Amino acid sequence: METGVSVKIFSSQAPGRTVALLKGAGVAIGDGTSLGTISGFELAGMDPVGLGQAAEETTIFGHLAPEHASQVVEALRSIRHSVAAVGDGVNDVPAMQQANLAIARRSSTQAALSLADILLLEDSPQVLQRVLDRGQRIVNGLLDVLKISLTQVFNVALLIVIIQIFSAGFPYQAKQGSFV
Repeated sequence: METGVSVKIFSSQAPGRTVALLKGAGVAIGDGTSLGTISGFELAGMDPVGLGQAAEETTIFGHLAPEHASQVVEALRSIRHSVAAVGDGVNDVPAMQQANLAIARRSSTQAALSLADILLLEDSPQVLQRVLDRGQRIVNGLLDVLKISLTQVFNVALLIVIIQIFSAGFPYQAKQGSFV
């Protein structure tokens, strides 16, 4: 199922080193053809529009200071993205504060735990995929119920208008309520 989620990786190490570590660990990121990388040094000199575009197009952010991570999260939110930040230390706190959803591991520092909206008990982010799938199923089910309800409201409104147009009177009177 396509979830519409894009993963952004924030690292204090060089972007090339982060890519090498991920590939060495067997983690597939993106479509496999190219990984967008950028360093915090490049982000520091960008204007808000350039920062937003870089945040949207880039996958791996390296040499990232806590304030740069916070700026990237803020830039993504300013262009209408919902952002979840997974953090475990004091350096992750600024990004977690800016995110729509803050996620921490059980082994995180007290600062990260106090900001967390979701706590990962098993220190594994794999459960987030199941949470996302279940949440999308719930939202889609609620939208289906809303569509059915709106269809019923539209049909009743159409019935009232048609009855009024043909001047037949409304086929229900208040004194008939006791029979109903």
